[in-house]
Amino acid sequence: GINAEYGGLLGTEEQVDHVCNLYRCYRSKGQAYDDPNDYILDHTVTQYIIDPDGKTVGYFMSNRGLEERVPILLDHVEKYREHKECDQTKTEDTSMFEGIKNFLGFNTTAA
Repeated sequence: GINAEYGGLLGTEEQVDHVCNLYRCYRSKGQAYDDPNDYILDHTVTQYIIDPDGKTVGYFMSNRGLEERVPILLDHVEKYREHKECDQTKTEDTSMFEGIKNFLGFNTTAA
């Protein structure tokens, strides 16, 4: 199943257009078929890396495989933790990043 912490973009057409412009995304609803609820949606295939503070720290284009994405994502996790450790004492982290690591099957405890 899909992790409950993952979210999609919802809102009015104007709100979605605004966010698409901010992230330089593309989307276009194609022609409907016999069923008006059945249509093609052409869109940008980019995954953005957004830290728990809401800051966009990177992105992946569709041409990168999982083998390339995971080390980059884990590097962002470590950088985020190092930054936070400078700001406050270390606390137990059950963040979205831990959920992603678990979802991908990576052991999150030290061996």
